[in-house]
Formats: sequence, C-alpha cells, structure tokens
Amino acid sequence: MSHHYYTAKRGLIIIDGPDGAGKTTLATGLREHYNHFPVVLDRFLVCDDVYDEMYNRPHRYGSVYEWASLYSGFEVAVIICVADPLELYERVRLRDEEKDRAAPETLDAYEKQVRIYRDWAEGRKPFELHAKICVLPHRLMLFNTSRAHEQDLAATKARHLADLVSWIDSRLPASATDRETNRRVNDAANINPLR
Repeated sequence: MSHHYYTAKRGLIIIDGPDGAGKTTLATGLREHYNHFPVVLDRFLVCDDVYDEMYNRPHRYGSVYEWASLYSGFEVAVIICVADPLELYERVRLRDEEKDRAAPETLDAYEKQVRIYRDWAEGRKPFELHAKICVLPHRLMLFNTSRAHEQDLAATKARHLADLVSWIDSRLPASATDRETNRRVNDAANINPLR
C-alpha cells in the first residue's frame, strides 16, 4: 500500500445554518455527488456556538479543542447556509404544516439566527476566537440559499449544488474527495499494529 494513503486526510464537509436554510437538501446532494466521500455533516459544532449566543448561555470554548482535533484527521470545509429570514420562516412554516407540527419560531427569532450565523462566519464578536482557530478562512463559505424571486425551484437547487461542488473542489485537496483514498485511509486507521 502506498505511503500516500497513510498520510492523506479524509474529507469532511460541515453544513450549518438556521432551520429551513437548505442544509439537508445540500448535504444529500453532496453525498450523492461525491458517492458518500467525503463525509458530509448536516449541523455540527457551529450550531452549539450559535445557539449558546442566541439563548444567552455561556459559550463552551471546549468546542475550539474539538475543532482542533478534527483538523488532525480531516481536510475540513465549512458551509454556513443563510437566507432571507422571512423566506426561512415561510419555508419552515410550510414544511411543518405538511408534517402536522406546531408553528415555527417567530420571524424575530429567524432574524436573530441569521445575524448570529453571519457573525460566526465573519468572525465578529463574540466569535473572534472561533474564527481564528476553528475554521481556515479559505475553507469557510457563507452561502445564501434565498430563492424568493426564482420560479424554477429544481433549477435553483441544482445551481446551488453545482456552485458548492465547484467551491469544494477548489478548496479541498483532490485526495479528500476521492473515494479510493478515503477507503484506504479508513482501512489504515483500523489496522491493529499488535497483530
């Protein structure tokens, strides 16, 4: 087995953002596009920081160490999805009506969520430390999924996915999105040296 596979890192794409921002749709599309390599997570770590701020809870700076440990084994890219707060509110309201759930949070709550996610992505107070340590700037994208004025929803989703794939391919090393490399790195990680 080539030494390259032992030193290569697996790819990890984290997609975060408010409810209704299109995270699950984009995560599903990326998983299908890359044939499940790299790993694509729908919400991870970022939301802890955002919701701590939103609900005035003390910030858990332990997440900084969790980010650092991710970089030891993964090539990480982070996508923060945002959209117009009114559009988010309407998306969630319609989705919840279809599933017979209670009404979503207030429009004010969506406005606050979008603002806090933007602050996190742009490294504004109180997230300066997170911005410096958690995410490499060239591996972070603030992605607007608003589509209020577009008629063809399927075409819009396809364009959003194509834009993300292009951005990921330009930011992560090719080995991080290559299925064979990821499989061999996973196999190497499971080798028991005592056998």
